[in-house]
Amino acid sequence: MRAVAPFGDGEVSHAAPPVSFGEAIRRGVTDWRFGVRGSRSEYWWLAVFSSLVTMAIRAALGPHDKGPVAIVVAVFLSVIMFKAFVRRYHDIGRSMWWAVLNYAVGYVATILAIIGFVAVVVSALGPGLSTRTHRFIDFGEAGLVVAVINGVWTLIWLCRAGEKGHNRWG
Repeated sequence: MRAVAPFGDGEVSHAAPPVSFGEAIRRGVTDWRFGVRGSRSEYWWLAVFSSLVTMAIRAALGPHDKGPVAIVVAVFLSVIMFKAFVRRYHDIGRSMWWAVLNYAVGYVATILAIIGFVAVVVSALGPGLSTRTHRFIDFGEAGLVVAVINGVWTLIWLCRAGEKGHNRWG
């Protein structure tokens, strides 16, 4: 059990301590434990790093090149970010299953929103809207609403301070 700075009435905080950009990258690349806590700074620095690497790969290979290097880097960064996501959830007292649920809801909502968008485009090309097209548009609208709510929920949880007390992950 690691103790961090005291808080309140001499109690010790067990929340994950803030880390620098370099330390966040080091932890993201070398520390493969999912069952520990991760600080806000660790998560957000890794998000910045992931974005910078993605932009550099796109600049080097072109935005439409999906060669093996781009695919391997994308998978590696996705795993690193999911691990940081889970560790961040652990710091606020949530299990990995909350993170999995959050990802699943986000993906399903995005797929529904895309289906709705495609239905709108198809209906604009055709003579009129069929009942089926209306249903697809309704699914898309519902998916968009759920995606926005899920995104706000995720942002709030990722920005929360870690639990100061001891929890299952440290």
